Amino acid sequence: MKKVLIVDDYSTVSKVYFELLHAHYSVEASIETDEIISRAKRFQPDVIIINADLPGFDAHEFCEIVVDELHIPTVVLVDPLSTTKINIDSCKAQAILSKPLHADDLLQTVARLISLGPRAN
Repeated sequence: MKKVLIVDDYSTVSKVYFELLHAHYSVEASIETDEIISRAKRFQPDVIIINADLPGFDAHEFCEIVVDELHIPTVVLVDPLSTTKINIDSCKAQAILSKPLHADDLLQTVARLISLGPRAN
């Protein structure tokens, strides 16, 4: 079964994504930014979904590590009202989705990235 790692500091949001994806994939969720890389290495997800607004978190740096070193396709979630800005041109994430998400958008994006396989650039 394909695997998805969700990283979001809002446990309610993580639970919603978990329930949505759990029917189709093996899913793990985390709210801890300091363990993301080690958790990704251990769990070996096919896709990572991560909130760009995590405290003390740099989405660009994270995507570089995950995409270039671990070769895991990544979806960055952004809140249009947030002060966190993502430079779409330089971000190595394979998808950037705006919150609030529609269930179909998330499912289709994850399915597309999984179908492309590792290093879906």
